[in-house]
Amino acid sequence: MENDHSTTSFMPPPNLEDRNGNQRPRGAKPYLVLVGAVFIIALLLFGIIRLFGGSRTVENQQTASIQTSSPTPTETPTPTPTVEESKLARAELSIHIFNGNGEDGASKKASDFFEKLGYNVIQIGNADNFDFVKTEIQIKKAKSDYLDLLKKDMAGNYTVGSTSADLNSEDPADAYIIIGTQ
Repeated sequence: MENDHSTTSFMPPPNLEDRNGNQRPRGAKPYLVLVGAVFIIALLLFGIIRLFGGSRTVENQQTASIQTSSPTPTETPTPTPTVEESKLARAELSIHIFNGNGEDGASKKASDFFEKLGYNVIQIGNADNFDFVKTEIQIKKAKSDYLDLLKKDMAGNYTVGSTSADLNSEDPADAYIIIGTQ
């Protein structure tokens, strides 16, 4: 008996059809060509962008960041003291600052201002009311020499209204400053 099974190798047809009857190419070669072409195009685009648009130097980047940052605040210059004022040391005047206008942080802002000038701010707080339009100064009689210096230092930032040299000598602060709205 002869065997009807012959030993032939199986060869797939040159083109296969998918479910819709469309011809499918054989093997992965077309996909590799497509992936390679996309990769080459991406490299070319990257090179063109780097060449024409992305070649900013470090110096230019730093300049750009400086130009876009917010301006730095300038400090209020300390007034040049006169001969009489130079005898007075601001650090020897202790001040209690009161918020008399109701604005949040007004006494803290004033405290920072006076401390930058060298005054000794010992306490901040709120006044009895917030109806003060102009800033008021009360100072001890023994420290009344500082009154003109205080008014001069405040002239650029505050409108000084009434002043007096009748603060109780037993008070822990040498001066009371009540910040008004102006």
